[in-house]
Amino acid sequence: RRDADEFAIAEEEARLAAEAEAADAAAGSGATSRLPEVLRVHVKGRRKGEPSRTVTVRIDASGCAQPRYLGGFRDRRDGTVYHHASNQTIPTKPRVWKTKFTTETQTMQGRSRQAQTKAEASTQMARKDLVMDESKDVLVWTGKYMTHAEIMEIKERHTVTLQKYVRGMRARRLANVLRVRRDDAVKRAEEDEIKRAE
Repeated sequence: RRDADEFAIAEEEARLAAEAEAADAAAGSGATSRLPEVLRVHVKGRRKGEPSRTVTVRIDASGCAQPRYLGGFRDRRDGTVYHHASNQTIPTKPRVWKTKFTTETQTMQGRSRQAQTKAEASTQMARKDLVMDESKDVLVWTGKYMTHAEIMEIKERHTVTLQKYVRGMRARRLANVLRVRRDDAVKRAEEDEIKRAE
C-alpha cells in the first residue's frame, strides 16, 4: 500500500514538473519561435556532373503543441523525463552477453532412428491423347533387393580385401628394405675379410 502511495506521489510530481516546463516554454519564447520560419536545403544532382541546387522550405509551426502528459517519471541520474511507455527512449548502454561455460549449454542431445525405405521407382505409360518420344528410351531392370545387413557384409568383405593388398604391399616394401640392408652387410663383411687377408 505504501509503495502505491509513493508511486502516485512521484507520478503527480512528474506531471506537475512537466506542466511547469510546458508553461515556461510557452511563456518564454512561444511555441512557434523555436523553429525557424525558413530552411535552406542543399540538394545534390541526381546524375554525375549535374550541379547542386538550394531549395527554400517554409515551416508552418502553428499546429505544434506540447505533447500531452500520459504519465511516467523523471530519471534522477540524468534528468530524462520518461512520459509514457509508448514513447520511451532507447537505452544507450548496449546489453553485454556473457558466454556460459556449463554442461547444459555444451551438451547436445541427439537421437538416432533407422528407416528401411523401398528403392525409388517410376513408371511411364502412354495414353491415347499423349505422344511420347521413345527413340532415346533405355530399358533398366532392377537388381536383387538387398537389406542393410547384406550391404554391410559386402562392404566388410571389400574392406578386408583392400586391407590384405595394403598389408601385402607394406610387407613387400619392408622385405625389400631388409634385403638391401642384408646384402650391404654381407658385401661389407666380404670386403673386410678381403682387406684382412691382404
